[in-house]
Amino acid sequence: MKQMRYEDPFLRSFVKLLPSLRSSQREAVLGQPITGLPFSVPCAGREIPVWVHPARSKNRPVIFELHGGGFVLGDGEKCDGFCELLAQELDMTVVGVGYRLAPEHPYPAAVEDVYEVVRWFAQHPDRYSIDPKQMIVMGYSAGANLATVCAMLAKERGEFALKGQILCYPYLDSVHQPSEKPHFAADMDQEVMEAFAALYCTQAQRTDPPRLAGLRHVGAAERTLPRPGAAGRAGCPAAGGRALCSYAAGGRGGHGIPRAEPDPPRLPGGLGQPALL
Repeated sequence: MKQMRYEDPFLRSFVKLLPSLRSSQREAVLGQPITGLPFSVPCAGREIPVWVHPARSKNRPVIFELHGGGFVLGDGEKCDGFCELLAQELDMTVVGVGYRLAPEHPYPAAVEDVYEVVRWFAQHPDRYSIDPKQMIVMGYSAGANLATVCAMLAKERGEFALKGQILCYPYLDSVHQPSEKPHFAADMDQEVMEAFAALYCTQAQRTDPPRLAGLRHVGAAERTLPRPGAAGRAGCPAAGGRALCSYAAGGRGGHGIPRAEPDPPRLPGGLGQPALL
């Protein structure tokens, strides 16, 4: 990992742990069967790794799965089993995206990787027999942030259109630190959450809407969301105006619940965080 200087003691310690954290997660991934088909999306002198779970039928919708990990952990194989389950149950193509990670590749590297992957599939629908008019971005935590920003860029640049977004406990408020939020509650330490933000982008970028700060309520703050099962028309900058939205409460599940395992691995170093970011 490239050597970087950080003034904050916790941040320095966290960065030193990153190789170990990544190795631990990678071992967990390699310990499970990988069913996604590896493919490299060409993009401006680099290649973006993806894992494709094809639909059974032709000309089907496609879901782009964006893993979590605080922008610093994870890869496109992380949720391989969950992606395969979605592909089989929904008869849709599901693509796990291996976007670049901070701090080696800070904002907007991950955003641009996600955007380029979606654009490539939109321009090459026959490669995996997808319907480019039925494309959905789906993400968890940091991945949900990338899904949101990708949708904003799609509307702004007009190179492709998204049919929808699936955002699981999204990170949408970069302006306020967890310690500044009176109702903040999570199964992750505030210092870890703040480290993720600090390694991903600068303070100036975090306060510059709309890319990181345009949507300022956190998915876990249920008191600010509609009642469970509610659906209606709501202002949605990512969709360019109004969009049909729905919200369903899933109880008090921990961070990582969509891909939760019976006995999830823990992060090393005494951080005590679920390795299901």
